[in-house]
Amino acid sequence: MLLAYLYYNFSTRQKIFMGDTGSLLIGFFIGFCTLKFLSMDATLLSNFTFKAENKLIIIFAILFMPLFDMCRVIGIRLVSGKSPFKADRNHIHHILIDSGLSHFKVAMTLGFLNYVIIIISLWLSSFLDSFQMSFFLMFLNVVMLLFFSLLKELTVFNVGRIFTSKFNYFLLKKNEKSEL
Repeated sequence: MLLAYLYYNFSTRQKIFMGDTGSLLIGFFIGFCTLKFLSMDATLLSNFTFKAENKLIIIFAILFMPLFDMCRVIGIRLVSGKSPFKADRNHIHHILIDSGLSHFKVAMTLGFLNYVIIIISLWLSSFLDSFQMSFFLMFLNVVMLLFFSLLKELTVFNVGRIFTSKFNYFLLKKNEKSEL
């Protein structure tokens, strides 16, 4: 996800955003690795610390942020009566950018958050069964949904307040010029 989102050229120190081709190529690679992992024999999985029954849960943990964002945005669009295919600014990266983070910081934040979710899921799946891990992922979904809906509300409120203060400042300056 981090690679599909931003590529930083260290030799020229420029940010280069990947287009559709780069992100589709990375998405294909992730899908291929996912299917390869799911088709592995259970005897080969004995080398790992997690239980073999949790391999689907591990896949969901690895793909947590993109799947969570997709389901969240589709749900918001359907609840508001819009087409799920109509573009808007409800994605997680839009919320974080609107809250004041740069593209690079957003990519690093989402990549780090996904990495933490993967590490916690791998650790928990070593001693929890798939039923308990499913509840953990559902709990994580609810927590993330509450967090990003609260962040969206705070961002909309602050952007509205900033816009209002800038507009009032503009009117004040205009009135001062007209009085002269």
